[in-house]
Amino acid sequence: MKSERVTITDIADMCDVSTATVSRALNDKRGVGKALRQKIVDCARRNEYVPDPTAQSLRSRRSNRAYVILRSEINGEIPFPFPSNDALREATGMDTYVHVIPYEKDLITDLQTLRDDYSPKLFVIVGPCLVSDTSRFRSLRTRLLFVLCNDAPPGYPSVRSDDLQGSMMVTSSLIEAGHTRIEVLTDSFGTRSNYSRRVEGYRQALDRHGITFDPSLVHSIPVDFGRYFSSSEKQLTTRIVPLLNSQSYMLRNPPTAVFVLSDFLAFTLVRVLQNAGIHVPYKLSVASFGGWPVTQYIPVSIQTWVQPSNDIVTATLTAMSSLLNSEDFPQSLSLPTRRPDGSYGCAHADGPMHYIVPGYLRTGESVSPPPQE
Repeated sequence: MKSERVTITDIADMCDVSTATVSRALNDKRGVGKALRQKIVDCARRNEYVPDPTAQSLRSRRSNRAYVILRSEINGEIPFPFPSNDALREATGMDTYVHVIPYEKDLITDLQTLRDDYSPKLFVIVGPCLVSDTSRFRSLRTRLLFVLCNDAPPGYPSVRSDDLQGSMMVTSSLIEAGHTRIEVLTDSFGTRSNYSRRVEGYRQALDRHGITFDPSLVHSIPVDFGRYFSSSEKQLTTRIVPLLNSQSYMLRNPPTAVFVLSDFLAFTLVRVLQNAGIHVPYKLSVASFGGWPVTQYIPVSIQTWVQPSNDIVTATLTAMSSLLNSEDFPQSLSLPTRRPDGSYGCAHADGPMHYIVPGYLRTGESVSPPPQE
């Protein structure tokens, strides 16, 4: 006998397959070719693999589980606020847990471990995936719901903000303040820039106001999401500030405003601009997108498109219930956040499995008319 019990993960590694494939092969389930099945069975026998009855029992008892997946920076900070486990259980009527995965960890590998240990019915992934090969999600064979996930693979259920409309409104607010040279700034993962629909909203707003789109005013900086603020500060200081400085020889007609497509990047930008002697809004106006708590730490109140977190959570819980009951999302959903004008938003279904949650423009002192030459 071997001194240590061989696990299903060991068999998967020996056969160069996933643990799900091993499980299907050993339980004579469909989806595994005859030759591969025999290879896995032979390997299990040769290594005296015995399924762990305790783990099997736990998986059986915990099959009524769902996980809300939040990502965190290396310091443990979680950008998106979400209800507690108890509140989620009460809202969903099932064992629902918040599970935090640091950005530096591989999302798919972590989800595969949760799947193998607990067989959940649903994963709800909130925020960026940061998965280069999105075809890997198919290996999970678990229902997936993506929330505010700009890089989600196509074809999966989702809850999204109104990126196009929100971006148009923010851009229009800058134009109405007198700005015609508006820089757009976003972040990127690898070679892929984020928030393409927000860029499209910016373009459409320019067109509606008769302003020609200038691609030289759109910039994307690579960031390390695990160390977002420090990495973005370095990139902004070395690559972007010279372009925004009105005294720079690099631009004869520099922008008078910046539309930052993320509050987190806007937070860092304002600090970098201050250090460079570019004061907001007297020398440069700044507007953003998100309305997240981080904006309260910006020394000047930021003009931003607010995505109400309570509305996002409400839409997410409704979407979860629909998926678990194999139902289409309700066509419309009343939302709980009261806006500054006293109204309430209403999410609408964009197809049977997609919700779009509307936001609203929050004006701020970060935007003023362009400085006079």
